[in-house]
Amino acid sequence: MKIFALSLMILVMLSLASAADPVVMPYNCAGFGQNEFDVGDDICVYGTGFSEGQEYDIHIVEDQGAYNAGDSPTIVATKTVQTSGFVLGLTKLWTAVKAGFYDLFVDSDQDSQYSEGDSVNIGEGPGVTVRGDDTEDLPQPEVPEFSTVTALLALIGAGIIIRRKSG
Repeated sequence: MKIFALSLMILVMLSLASAADPVVMPYNCAGFGQNEFDVGDDICVYGTGFSEGQEYDIHIVEDQGAYNAGDSPTIVATKTVQTSGFVLGLTKLWTAVKAGFYDLFVDSDQDSQYSEGDSVNIGEGPGVTVRGDDTEDLPQPEVPEFSTVTALLALIGAGIIIRRKSG
């Protein structure tokens, strides 16, 4: 019975994972996760959530913050990949030629527009920063000043202090 339950749990986890949209993260081409590069550096990606045998366009696009269905982000470079399974191994995407703030955009239907099934790098702010002589002149990406986690921690801390003072 335990083997059946374990097998069922693994099957459910695999089916949930395979239903996810593909996701890529930036790496240096030595295989270490990195999202800040210098002009001239090679930018590689590693990804999961891909369907076997399907072609995808992976774009480097100018960072625009939020992405909505129908958006056509400004594409800087594109690499078309055909995956042989769920995982996209380390793949060279671009040699950084221009300083700026960029996102990694997986275009599942290869139409250069953001739509259902497409994905952009995880997290807030740019997915890739390329530093160069003119980086200081670029507009800085908007970064939230007070996150939800910080607010929650502040409330918990205040509750502990109030509880200690009243007790």
